[in-house]
Amino acid sequence: MVYDPLHRQYVQIPPIPGDLAAFTRHPGSRLYETYFEPFLAPAAWEEEDESSLRVFCNVMSKVKVVTFVFSLVTGMWQAVASFSIGTHEWIRHPILMNCHCAHSCFYWTDYCQRVMLVLDTLEMNFSVVDLPPESKGKDKSIVGAADGRLGLLILHDFEFHLYSKTRQDNGVGTEEWRHDNTIPLPNCYWSISNGGASEGYVLVRGIPRDQYHSGKFPEKKPDAQYFTLQLKTLLFERLCVLKFETSHDYLYASFPPPLSPPSI
Repeated sequence: MVYDPLHRQYVQIPPIPGDLAAFTRHPGSRLYETYFEPFLAPAAWEEEDESSLRVFCNVMSKVKVVTFVFSLVTGMWQAVASFSIGTHEWIRHPILMNCHCAHSCFYWTDYCQRVMLVLDTLEMNFSVVDLPPESKGKDKSIVGAADGRLGLLILHDFEFHLYSKTRQDNGVGTEEWRHDNTIPLPNCYWSISNGGASEGYVLVRGIPRDQYHSGKFPEKKPDAQYFTLQLKTLLFERLCVLKFETSHDYLYASFPPPLSPPSI
């Protein structure tokens, strides 16, 4: 089900048909060994009407990833891309991967890896692309950088490191990653939000170290401070403070067009 929080409307999406779902199975596999990851195509990629809504769903087994797309125009699911995992065993653990979206592509990164999985939604194909060695074991996010370049934010201690490279038809150019900037951060424990980048901004969460080490944690959880980083100007601004136990990592931005009834 796709829910529009601004207009309080929703659209119910039918299940992936059994004959298509069977395409993802391999001999001896069980349903509980298959992982489903639904996500929306950003509204900016589509025409400005509700019929342009597209829902993606990655179905991951131990041996491959298959991407399905549902369109309100046809009212049907369609298998559009597949990728054999092969030696990329880290892809077999999708719960550890973070999904990012930039320049009509989706990117999946893993904290412990220095490569990423890329889905080009224009060509509808997958590829595996190298990341800088410094990205291994670091929190990171794929973003849209200046001049139409592909950006990579790496969080290290009290700094953001911004890398970029050119883009090509498969979503990533062949040149090496270039280190563009270092952005100092206040004295907090930092994490990049699961929501990733939206409309040129990145949402990050910081927990002040003095609160964390005050001796009252975990009985009294510290506040979570949210900041935005504007990628074009590298301006770092405080957004809000939320209670740690009730805060979440999704920033409402870049809404899709209003959905069809029924409404809530």
